[in-house]
Parts: sequence; C-alpha cells; structure tokens
Amino acid sequence: MNFTALQKKIIVIAAIVMVAGSASVLYWYENVDTDMVAVEATAGGTATGNGTYHDGDTVTLTASADHGYTFSEWTEDGKKLSGNASITVTVHGDRCLKAVFVPIKYAVTVSENYGGAGTVSGAGTYDYNSAHTFTATTNSGYSFVGWYINGKLVSASSSFKYTVTGSAALTAKYSIVHDASFTVSESAKKAPLTLSTFSEYNVQVQTRTWTYTDAVTGSTIRTFQGSGFNATSLVFSNGEAVNITQTVTYTDGVRSTHTEKAVVDQDVTRTFTWHYQVKTWYSGLTSWFLNNREETWNQTFSYAWYYGYVSDTDIPRSCSMTAGVGYVTYDDRVIETLAASLSSLMSGHTSLEKANCILKFVQSIPYAYDTDTHSVSNYWDYPAELLYEQKGDCEDHAVLLSALYKAAGYDNVLYYVKCYDSSTGETDYHVAVGTDIPGASGTYTTYAGVKYYYCEGTATESAGIVDYSDVGDKPSGYTILGEYPVK
Repeated sequence: MNFTALQKKIIVIAAIVMVAGSASVLYWYENVDTDMVAVEATAGGTATGNGTYHDGDTVTLTASADHGYTFSEWTEDGKKLSGNASITVTVHGDRCLKAVFVPIKYAVTVSENYGGAGTVSGAGTYDYNSAHTFTATTNSGYSFVGWYINGKLVSASSSFKYTVTGSAALTAKYSIVHDASFTVSESAKKAPLTLSTFSEYNVQVQTRTWTYTDAVTGSTIRTFQGSGFNATSLVFSNGEAVNITQTVTYTDGVRSTHTEKAVVDQDVTRTFTWHYQVKTWYSGLTSWFLNNREETWNQTFSYAWYYGYVSDTDIPRSCSMTAGVGYVTYDDRVIETLAASLSSLMSGHTSLEKANCILKFVQSIPYAYDTDTHSVSNYWDYPAELLYEQKGDCEDHAVLLSALYKAAGYDNVLYYVKCYDSSTGETDYHVAVGTDIPGASGTYTTYAGVKYYYCEGTATESAGIVDYSDVGDKPSGYTILGEYPVK
C-alpha cells in the first residue's frame, strides 16, 4: 500500500498473536489526518486562531482592532463569514480566514476666533490617520496667527495638512490689525475745497476719533467721534496746513493713532507800496533827500509755498550767523521772479539805483519783534515768510534783501552789527547786509578783496517820501562786527 499517495495520513500498527499454537498477524489503522487553519488580518488590527488542527476540531478565532480602527467582519474566499469579532469554526480541511478592519471616522470642525476675519475650509468626517488640507483666508483688517486645537498651536501656516487622529475642533486664530492709517483726498487743487479722509481698516472698532488741527497754531478745527466715522469730509475756504489725526480703540482694548498732514493751497495777494529815488532831468530842482518815485505792487503767493518754509526744520530758528546764511534762499523760484521784476522795473537805470529800489522795497515791510510774532526772543524767518506775513525783525529783512540782491546778480554778505544807543546806554545786536554795487559810496567793509556797502533793511520810514538809509548809509552807533558771505 502506497501511503504517500494518500491524502490522509494513516499509521499502520501490526501485532503477532499466538492462538492455539499458531501465530496470527493482526493489523489496525489509526487516522491521524490534520488540517491547516490560516488566519489573516488587514491593516488596523490582529487576529488569533492560526494553527494546525484535526479534521472536525472546533477552533475559536478572535479579532482585535488597533487604536483608530474597528472590526468589520470575518471573510473566507472573499465572502463574509461573520460580523462578530470572536467566532468558532469547525475544521474540515484547510481553511483561510481574514479579519477585516476599517478606520474609525472622526468629525473635524473649523471655526475662526473673530467672525468675519476670514474664510476657513476643510471641515468634514475623515478616516483615522488620513491627512487633509485645511485653509484659512484673511480679510482686510486682520492678520492670520495660526491654527489651534484646544488652545495649542498646530500650524502657523494659513494652509496646512492635518492628520486625523480623533475628533477635533480646529480654530483659525486671527489678530486685529491695529493700524489707524487713512488716505486723504482733495476735491480741488486750491481753496475753497473739501478734504476727505477714509480709514484703511474698519473692523473691531470700539471707538474712533478724528481731529483736525491747525498745523501752525495747534488749535483744533473740528472733531468727529463715534464707532462709525470711517470717513470724514471738511470744507476749507482758505489756505491752511492741517494735521488730521485718527485715534482708534479696538475691541481688544488696544489703541492706535495715525496722523496725516494736508496743505490746503490758496493763492494769496499781498500789496506792497514803496517810494524810491531815481535821477531825472528835474532832479536838480528837488532836494536829493526826496524819493521821487512810488510803486504799488500786488504780489500773489501760494500758501503751499509759504508753508513749505514755515514747516522747514533744516536750520534751527534760533541760530548763529554762520547758520543764518542758510536762510538766504536766493535760488527760490518766487524770489528769482520777484528779483527779475524789480530789475525790470528799473530797466535803463544804474546798478546803484536798482539796488536802492530793491532796498526800499524791503524797507517798506513793517518791522515786528520776534516776541510779538513768535513769542520767542530770536526766530529767523525765511524770505517767503516775511513776504507772506508782511512783518518781521532785522534778520528777516536782512535775509530777504540778501536773497533779492543775490538773485539780481549782486554779491553780498550778512553783517553782524553791534548797536549802541547813546541816549540810554543800551547795547543790542543787529543783522544787516553788505553788497557789492558799482558806483556806491558810504560805509563799507572789505572782505576777500571786495568792498561791500552797508544796507539797512529795517529803516521802514526810508521807503516813504523822505529818502534816507540808502546803500552805504549806516546808522550812527552801529558797529559792524563781522561779515558772513552768501554763497
């Protein structure tokens, strides 16, 4: 008998038995047939019960799910066998059974800490250990901070992949942009016009205040207040420099302030009347100390031009003579035009007559102390300021006269002068001009080989009918201490 050909394993046992003096051989067979039970498990769990069994044996198979998975079913040959995690099967030949596990599905929600701060996406129900993209966009007035779960940062990126390991509530955290900046627009180029403001950011505002302030005097022009007012409009009839300030308090308690300056431009006319002297055929019939010509000019100046100098801080307003030369803005377009007009007025006359005419023009502007105009003892004005305001003290007249002379082609220096009043015994200090004029006579100093003749810019009465204080005329008691060239 060929046992190896048998599908079942058979053990043959033989024994010799003596019966009545004769030997007999007895045979019997024992069935030791075995079967294989193979147990498999999909990802997400384990299964027990795998082994070798005798045909007809009963076997208990048990499936255990890993974290994040749940048992689904037992299958055999692709067919569902049972939905129970623990089952008993009877061995009847080799068998292959599979424990099937599936991931648990978890809900992931998304939200934002400020309603309207942005748009969040990615919420859904997802398999355990699966990765999904969550995205947050940001609206104006907010900044994205990060994605948080239970108050802990999980990503600082607005778009990121999150691996699901359980139910989760993702919060897109935003911060408020604490920025009170705004834009300013004008309805026209010159006054009258309307200034309009519009705030750049208008979210989470608790209170808001707009303040319009005169940039020169500091006085308040108008205030708007409330949680609204993200835009304002105000009409201006005259030239004015305005500081516009927006102060915003946000719902998180933070305060932000921003200021913009707007210059409302306007063409302003100033009138200048002065007398000066020229030689004529009848000069011999009149006293030489009379001014025989009179001029009245209406000069138009831009407020924006004027304010550009008012707000200039390049040179200290209380400065030395060396620094004060910087106030002589002879290359300013308005000064150049005015100097050309004065020169044209004196066309055909001598350089000395032209210089005296310009001197009388400056002398015609009223004198005013710095303590009255600026509430300080020393304050240098630019020529633009003296022309626009039509009042100033000695250094203001001096820098205007110097600028006009230089623009007209006459080199000059600033004089630092000591003044002594013999009647009171008082001493003071003064600023005047020395200019290089052909044909001049009188008081002069020589600087770098050039004669500069004294010119007194503050002799306001000399611009009237009676002529005195021309080029070369220095008042008594005045001593020139130094020259400061205008380059």
